[in-house]
Amino acid sequence: MREKKASRFSLYVIAMGTAFGLGNLWRFPYVVAENGGGAFVYLYVILGIIFATPLLIGEFMFGKTTKKSVIGGLADYQMKFSKEKWFRFFSITIKDKPYLGIICMLSCVVVMSYFSVVSGWVLHYLVHYAGASFSGEMISKSIPLQILIDKPWLQILLASAHMLLVLMVITQGIEEALEKWVGYIMPIFGILTVFLVFKSFSLDTTPQALRFFFYPDFTKLKLSSLAHVIGHLCFTLGLGFGLLVTFGSYFKPTTKTPEVGFWVSNWDTFISIVGGLIIFPVLFASMGGLSQEPDLLFKAAPSFFNRFDYGSWLALSFFLCLYLGVLGASLSLTESLISGIANYKKISRQKAGTIGTSLIVIVSLFPALSQSLFKNIKLYDYNLLQILDQLVVNWMLPILTLFISQILIRGIEKSDLENEFYEEGKLNYDVNYKQWVWSIKWFCPAIIVTALVLQVCDYIIALWL
Repeated sequence: MREKKASRFSLYVIAMGTAFGLGNLWRFPYVVAENGGGAFVYLYVILGIIFATPLLIGEFMFGKTTKKSVIGGLADYQMKFSKEKWFRFFSITIKDKPYLGIICMLSCVVVMSYFSVVSGWVLHYLVHYAGASFSGEMISKSIPLQILIDKPWLQILLASAHMLLVLMVITQGIEEALEKWVGYIMPIFGILTVFLVFKSFSLDTTPQALRFFFYPDFTKLKLSSLAHVIGHLCFTLGLGFGLLVTFGSYFKPTTKTPEVGFWVSNWDTFISIVGGLIIFPVLFASMGGLSQEPDLLFKAAPSFFNRFDYGSWLALSFFLCLYLGVLGASLSLTESLISGIANYKKISRQKAGTIGTSLIVIVSLFPALSQSLFKNIKLYDYNLLQILDQLVVNWMLPILTLFISQILIRGIEKSDLENEFYEEGKLNYDVNYKQWVWSIKWFCPAIIVTALVLQVCDYIIALWL
């Protein structure tokens, strides 16, 4: 694996690219709609602070102390702890080979398969609004989305084009230049987002939307809502993929993981709330109610932008910035996958990149065809894209996060852990070291197990009824 040291600026770019990506502006609003609104939002914010932040710090530490991806780190731990029962269990060791890292890579492939499809949707809207901006035409809210539904081959083409761009950026060594570009454009996106929030507040439906988004009616929560909170936190922050382990391996020795973890977690939560403030007033105004579909953002956006005199130019700016954020998140996930494959197969990054992106494109055929060839494949009214999303986000990622956290808290030297929180013998960060250890060992596992059990109960009740 290449040698790379992450500067503080590049770490913040990682955070901003992920936060402004599809996790918070695409997925979060429809998950909130699915789980009843305000109560889910409050639960998400609270657990983002007390649950996700310790795990985020932990995965960064795992990478920083091993200087390898999750597969390479587990291989090192195998040499030290191969006889330990806890390691064999949490690393999913079979015939003296830890398979946890491979499962993390598999989760990257599956998530990137439908992530690339939705990224293709963003690219599709970007092209449409580019044409509309110069022609002066208004775009109907249904036309771009209907084109994608009617032409599944176009979704495959767009997803493949997106992954080809990702592969070129990573293997040609130009991601640092793009990283700076994304870093400069994201503040502009932030200003644009604030403007859109201000404009969404001018809609007549804003009071109704804000009540739904912020009023905590806990009777609307489902037994599976806790798992949805945990899953979305893992998805949008990169927990369980091995992504944070990979980036942690690039940290400088002077980088303090608690500082980075706090910053990334808090920024992510903030952007989630901002995304809701934009989408829900628009949703209530343009559709007259709620939608729990993955295409929620793409249905609401055209109606909103058509309200402005220069709406096409505004939409073009929005989707351009959104695509750059999506590209940053895709680079992060694909980088983790490529590093893992290179470590596992002992091959060059170019070959690992070709293998990784090829796998993603092949698997992306299934979500791309979920509304056409595979439209009859449904589970609890979820189409194939949603099934993949539910399987990975609400099941695989929480379990993988649990296993990685238990390996790192038992395997990393105590002195290495303490050094991240203490400097020159003094506590240097707001999180107390002992509290962090307690969270990783007991609190976070209890939350994950409880969420998974409640989710199973919800499924059983749904089948029974």
